[in-house]
Amino acid sequence: MDLVTGRKLISYAFRSKKGKSELSRQEFINEIAFKGKFLSEEDTARFIEEAVKAALISTDGNTINPMFSTSGIVIPLDFSVSAADLFAASRDSPIGDRMLDSLIATGKLTRQEALSKVRSLQENMRYINYEIALLSLLTDYCVDTSEFMKEMGA
Repeated sequence: MDLVTGRKLISYAFRSKKGKSELSRQEFINEIAFKGKFLSEEDTARFIEEAVKAALISTDGNTINPMFSTSGIVIPLDFSVSAADLFAASRDSPIGDRMLDSLIATGKLTRQEALSKVRSLQENMRYINYEIALLSLLTDYCVDTSEFMKEMGA
């Protein structure tokens, strides 16, 4: 699943219900599928399951809570989503990009802050590469790195 697009969808749903920090499952589906017309009702239900697995949202029974600050996400006016792009296997992009997207998806860092921290780490430790520096940051921010470790052969 595309984590950046997923964060934008979640932010859209919660921003349209101003002042709410949690939504019922049906409210969430209504915002994404019917009001925003981004995905079908079935694709929105699938998105909820994928977002829980990716730790973008948490569900407690019938309520959905974002696991990041939705106020910091910029949603363009011409924002659109296709189910094919949202659920596309992310293995098509390089591992460094996917690691960076995972780090950004935590909501604790912006892309610029993450890249700045990676560069700083590489300057201080001259013999580590970009992926290893990202792996270190992912670990620091409590992101599961097991999939990336397997792919890197570690």
